[in-house]
Amino acid sequence: MKKYILNLTALSNGYFEVHEEGCTYGTRQKRERLGYHSTCASAVRMSKVIHPFKKINGCIYCSYACHTT
Repeated sequence: MKKYILNLTALSNGYFEVHEEGCTYGTRQKRERLGYHSTCASAVRMSKVIHPFKKINGCIYCSYACHTT
């Protein structure tokens, strides 16, 4: 299982990204720890439950399977 975080700074397209902890594209500031998940899909789902009005996406580099835009 991998540890995931949510970047709380939106990208220019308005999306917030879920990253594996340690991803060089994830910020070390303004982030929320999501804990351990077996897949990025589980981490994205959890993020959407916590933040239902935010557009959330997986990082194209570390969570490509969950990257939708």
